[in-house]
Formats: sequence, C-alpha cells, structure tokens
Amino acid sequence: EPTLLAQILGILEQMWRQARRAFPVETATMLQTSASLRLGRTGFQKLSSGTDLAARWHTDSTNLANSVQCVLVLGVFQGGDVRFDVNGRTGKARSEHTASRGSEAEVVVVPNEHGTLFVGHYERLWHAVDAVTDGHRTIFAAYATGAVKKFDDAVLQCGRFTLAQAVQLKERRVAVVKALAICSHWPFIHAL
Repeated sequence: EPTLLAQILGILEQMWRQARRAFPVETATMLQTSASLRLGRTGFQKLSSGTDLAARWHTDSTNLANSVQCVLVLGVFQGGDVRFDVNGRTGKARSEHTASRGSEAEVVVVPNEHGTLFVGHYERLWHAVDAVTDGHRTIFAAYATGAVKKFDDAVLQCGRFTLAQAVQLKERRVAVVKALAICSHWPFIHAL
C-alpha cells in the first residue's frame, strides 16, 4: 500500500473511531453499505477537501440519511467560525435570505483551529462557515453518500447479483466506457 494512501486511511480511521464513539447507531448504519465502496475500514465513502471556503447556510443534502460526517480542520488562520442552527432555517439553502425557525440569538457559533474535528448530522443540521480573515484553513470532510445506498438497494431489489458482483460489473462498465472514450479520440475509429 502506498505510503500517502496509508497515512490518509490512518487519519480517516482515527476520525471514524471518534464518529463511532459519539454516534454508534449511525455509524452502524453506514457500515451496511457496500464494503468495496467504503474508504478503508470506515463507513465513509467520500472524502472532500477545500481551502478557505466560506459557506452560506445549508445542509449537506446528498449525504446518506441518518449518517454522520466528520470534518477535520487544518491550518493557521483567523475567522472561519462555523455556525449551527439547531432550529433549522427557512428560505433556500445557500442563499442570502434565510432565517432561523427559532431565534438568531440561538445560533451556536463555534470557533475552530488546527486539529478541530467536527462530527455530526450535517445532512439535516443547518450550518454556515464564516470567511477566513487571515491565514489558510483547509478542511477534509469524510462522509457517506445517499447515492451508494440507492445503488445497494437497487442491487438487493433486483436479486440477481450480490453487492460484490454488482460492484465488479459497475467497474467493468466504467472501464469499457473509459476505453471507448479514449478510442473515440483516434481518427480512424470515426472512419469505421
């Protein structure tokens, strides 16, 4: 196993241990998805990163329902506070015009720094991130996606394949599509 991959998987497994400790039911649900589509020995299926990202009020609606997400914060920076509204918001996500369903005074503001780990239900918890005012703030977000659950459910409903067989079929199809895409760039293919 390449060193960088091993290091990344090691960090993900540390994040996963914290998630399991705080949310045992949700992490058990995450482990019910296709093992071959998960990252290492975790229930995470996706890893996203971003630097100096500010975000308007939103939920992470593509995350797997009733799952948790871990966000690891790295860097030396000022600003970048994370805001949580446990009452929810009215208005369209990521727009300028949202309002708390409770009171704006009840919004929780969480300062963070290098090494902060957020673990929570970001698929349903409204949150926003303030702009970084100095330095650089990088996040690594590990989560499960609802798309994998849909894939798993479709395979099980079909009844013709195991999850492992379906994943192998998907990987073969992707390889064929990639090969065809490469071939379509060759001039003589169009002449055939």
